[in-house]
Amino acid sequence: KEAVVSTQSTGGAEPTRFFGDWLFGTFLSREQFDREQKNETAIVYPDQEELVKIVIAELQSKHKIDLKPSSGITLADIRYIVSDALQTFNEDKTGRADFALEALGGTVISIGCTETYYEGAPYASFMSVPLYRVPNPPNVALQPDITPGKCWAFKGHQGYMMIRLAQAVRVEGFSLEHLPKKLSLNNDLSSAPYKFTVRGVTRPGQDEPHSFGDFKYSDTGDSLQFFPIQKRSNIAYEIVELEIQSNHGNADYTCLYRIRVHGQPPKLS
Repeated sequence: KEAVVSTQSTGGAEPTRFFGDWLFGTFLSREQFDREQKNETAIVYPDQEELVKIVIAELQSKHKIDLKPSSGITLADIRYIVSDALQTFNEDKTGRADFALEALGGTVISIGCTETYYEGAPYASFMSVPLYRVPNPPNVALQPDITPGKCWAFKGHQGYMMIRLAQAVRVEGFSLEHLPKKLSLNNDLSSAPYKFTVRGVTRPGQDEPHSFGDFKYSDTGDSLQFFPIQKRSNIAYEIVELEIQSNHGNADYTCLYRIRVHGQPPKLS
């Protein structure tokens, strides 16, 4: 209800993003997720008109809202919100280009003194005999797969990552994404990053990189959170530093699922 009704007053992207999170969080069931993990079958999401019908049924059954002029909600409103949410979801869930994406050329060039966390990682085996643990490498945080365990886990609550972007950009913001709470064991998000800083670097080892600001990832907000930069720069950076300063309470490790870097190439700025 909140996602649909608030569109009447704001008319912006926020209700659509909220609705998109609800939409795909609601219809990716645990059973569907388990089947996907076992590669038994592909997940088939409802098409747009099916989703419209589902939303109407949800409004009528749970919120007692009918599509009448007095309700302030029309079928056209719902179709617009569903269409916009699906479009944004298809555009990497943000509608913004990610210049840190590994598939486009982004890469992790340093993790400094940060130690990768090995405990709980799967074993490499030979003839069914486990030999040693193989944790996810840091570059997994530049990939689009957000499934349980598909993250870079590092020891403790402080970590560092230097990323070479696909190309130099005037940075405008960042998106940090963690596993949705309903897909985590016991709804535990204690390993999610909390306080973090992002800096622009013209060359590795630079004494005074440009700080874009200090940010906080909320464990009670959406799993995908966007952070506009707090301190602007006219320089197009090809390298950024991510420094995670704390997590949400896990004393052993922190999980970085995905970091996105958004901006504009100089010629488009």
